[in-house]
Amino acid sequence: MYLFTAGLSDLGPGTEVALVLPGPWALLNTYDADRSIYSFPIDLLERVAERVAGGARIEAGDLLAPADADLADLAWPEGVRYLIAVDQQWPEDTQAPGPRGGDDDITLLTLAPVTAKTFTPKRAADTHERLRTASPKRLALPYYWPERVPGLR
Repeated sequence: MYLFTAGLSDLGPGTEVALVLPGPWALLNTYDADRSIYSFPIDLLERVAERVAGGARIEAGDLLAPADADLADLAWPEGVRYLIAVDQQWPEDTQAPGPRGGDDDITLLTLAPVTAKTFTPKRAADTHERLRTASPKRLALPYYWPERVPGLR
């Protein structure tokens, strides 16, 4: 399941961002408390939108980290060290985001989790290239059942 922004491209350089959620992610049933593991996708996209509204750009290969000042209070999934913005290479038989009136194109960047303990930001370009053709399963956030997350129902 893809969860993506709508209208972010109106604030900046024609870019929308998305997260891939595994099928069992109970987004609608559990988004009743901000800053919980289940609200993380929506909370994160909201913060990315705030960045763009404030004049920041997000481009392919950019990294978002739990240590970023504006993201530090979010309930990041365990083991996710970074999210990397990936300009996915879509299969030819699907419609990638395309023209939006006139000659403007919208780029859809998928925020993919980086969990490798050996990853360093210097490897972002190589990681981005490798993930461009990755399956949605590889790009999905890790999922946690409620009983695995202390304090959640």
